[in-house]
Amino acid sequence: MHLVGGHPTYIPLGTTANKAGRVAGANAAGGRERFPGVVGTSIVGIFGMGFATAGYSVEQARAEGFSPIAARIEAQARPRYFPRARRPL
Repeated sequence: MHLVGGHPTYIPLGTTANKAGRVAGANAAGGRERFPGVVGTSIVGIFGMGFATAGYSVEQARAEGFSPIAARIEAQARPRYFPRARRPL
């Protein structure tokens, strides 16, 4: 279930699979756990840069009837006092 749109969704992420698996395992052992759904947050590192998303893309939000606002944020991935901290490319 997508927590923003409230409908079934397919977002194949390891964190989602892990959480769903924990709920399934607990319920198989007699528990009554529930997995409420996902927002679709992800981050990936490519060539030393990090790319992240949360929720719908601008296109998806418009298709769902929202009036989206998008932002691009450039920041260091590590605090400047950490080893190898540097400004983004």
